[in-house]
Amino acid sequence: MAGGGEVMGLLQVDIDFSQVKDFDEAMTKAPITLTRNLGMAFRKIGRGDIDRIKKEQLQGGKGLKVRFKGLMNAFKARTPNKPKDISQLYLNEHTGWEAAEIFETGGVIKPRGRLLTY
Repeated sequence: MAGGGEVMGLLQVDIDFSQVKDFDEAMTKAPITLTRNLGMAFRKIGRGDIDRIKKEQLQGGKGLKVRFKGLMNAFKARTPNKPKDISQLYLNEHTGWEAAEIFETGGVIKPRGRLLTY
């Protein structure tokens, strides 16, 4: 979420579970077990994505060389803790870094206390 409460760079991916072999059978035999395991898989995917962003784009590789821990720790992935059914599953990857909005849409940087230049 950016500073204004808007979600920046939202990407929604829908999975057609009807195309997954034997999914209907698995849902009728063990719906809560399958739902929780899918939730754990979503959590691992989110954690892996965030770790890859930090490693490849922020710490090294061809991306930014960022040493500021506030930015490094601002990237988060969220999934529901205990989904009761498959309709409650989601994976939300976001950053709480306020400056991200400026990079996404442009903006003005304002000093908090002292002037930026004098």
